[in-house]
Amino acid sequence: MLLSSLPFVHEFIFDSEYELYAWVPDLGIRDAIFDGNHFLGYSYYDVFLYSISVLFYVFVGALVWASIRKRRGYGTALLLPVLSVGYTICLVFANAKGTAWNDPFYKLLGLLGVSIGLMFWHYRKHQRYVAVHGQNLKSLGASIEKPFGPKSLMLWAALLLLSTFPFIDDMLIDSSKNLRGWVPVLGIERALTLEDGTVLGFNTYRVFLYEFLINLMGFVVWSGCFFDSKGKLYMLFFLVPVVLGFFELLIITMEWKLDAIGYPTWKLGLLLVTGFAAAIFFFVKNRHLKPQGVPQIKKT
Repeated sequence: MLLSSLPFVHEFIFDSEYELYAWVPDLGIRDAIFDGNHFLGYSYYDVFLYSISVLFYVFVGALVWASIRKRRGYGTALLLPVLSVGYTICLVFANAKGTAWNDPFYKLLGLLGVSIGLMFWHYRKHQRYVAVHGQNLKSLGASIEKPFGPKSLMLWAALLLLSTFPFIDDMLIDSSKNLRGWVPVLGIERALTLEDGTVLGFNTYRVFLYEFLINLMGFVVWSGCFFDSKGKLYMLFFLVPVVLGFFELLIITMEWKLDAIGYPTWKLGLLLVTGFAAAIFFFVKNRHLKPQGVPQIKKT
């Protein structure tokens, strides 16, 4: 539940002037990361805190999903979003946002290189598995799945695309906040721009695009955790970040950002209700399970 609050916890500790509330303890973090102009590359402290919190939230979700699927199907491909978000977090703490290491096209090339390497690793791992267990599987009449069938390749491509979400806004929009020349003008920005000049409540199209895609990525990875943990005792608890993620996407796309329903109290209430509902359902469903104690040694 605490992890699910990371995307909106900054809303509780900053006031309308983007200053910390008086009750928030001063841990010296703000002064430690401020270089006179930026907070590790971010113009505002609240933006930094939000960005690093939501990145960590997505990173943990991708890591958990990869650990659940590590021995099945596209488990190896799930390392792509883990590495992509992990690299972005490292760039932030290394204060390298303004360097070539943060260039979106270099990131894309690196991601493609890593993807090819992971595919080769997955192929070799599959070959070793077939060499060890192939005869036993054939004797049992079981079919040996190909390492890269059509479905598997589509999943790899989808996860590769998902891994670009933390920086795809930099690829499409330049530093002047205009679409790059090679990007076709589809009229999406104009369609989403409101009468006050904002894009669904966000100052720029780039900010909206980043917010939407990073929250969509979080929703996808935690949904993956939920569906791939089918049959596990902890499956229901993944519903908490899934529901919160879906609600955040609704706030972004339905122009609820400045409405009462977009306030952090609503998100906290939904978090508590979903969390307690999952916990109650868990205990009711598994009340027949008995804890396994330490085995008793019979005296002879």
